[in-house]
Amino acid sequence: MSEENENSLFGKPWTSAFVFKTFKGADNRRNAIIAVGKQQAKVRRKPDGQFVVKIRDIESPKKVSKAKKTKKQKRSNDEG
Repeated sequence: MSEENENSLFGKPWTSAFVFKTFKGADNRRNAIIAVGKQQAKVRRKPDGQFVVKIRDIESPKKVSKAKKTKKQKRSNDEG
């Protein structure tokens, strides 16, 4: 279970970027996006027969977290 959460892109939403009438056109666009290497891309077929290219960034923004003060550090700051 923890193995699934180790992927930093897990749960990151996909955005619809392009719509094509044929799979060939959508596949060409997907391969062009993947060749650049900064985004992931996939093709999905809509119920009306059109094909959507969905993308998301590979680089996930890194969270900047502040170091938490321990109880010992808090006490020393309060006393002196």
